[in-house]
Amino acid sequence: MSIINSPCPSCFKCSDMRVLNVKTPFCDELIIMCLLCEFCNYRSTEVKTGGQIQPKGRKITLKVTCDDDLKLDLFKSSTCMLKIPELEFEYENFLSEGSCISTVQGLVQNIKDTFEQKTAVFSDSDEKHVFLEFLAGLNEM
Repeated sequence: MSIINSPCPSCFKCSDMRVLNVKTPFCDELIIMCLLCEFCNYRSTEVKTGGQIQPKGRKITLKVTCDDDLKLDLFKSSTCMLKIPELEFEYENFLSEGSCISTVQGLVQNIKDTFEQKTAVFSDSDEKHVFLEFLAGLNEM
């Protein structure tokens, strides 16, 4: 791990940004950058892929069969596609948040939170009903 002195994007005071290179299957190398400002408590985390781009994408299928499966760590790239066949859910570049490191449960919670926010903006009751059914399905999972 290396530490880089960097200005805080919130208060502009010098803060320590920690940078860690991690070797992973399928992605070769990830670069994780974390900043916690000791002055204003601003926090940020960025995950970037490093190394070479793989010649072909990978399809990884996870069948959740028990609670321990929800605790699995994962890296979601900014170009991934997520499918949940049980809910007829398929989305590319979802949540437009870029790359992230999370657990399966954290990723599902993030999807749920995003869709709960989007449901409030629908004026069409049919579209809103579809979103509410989807959210109910996520809650059951």
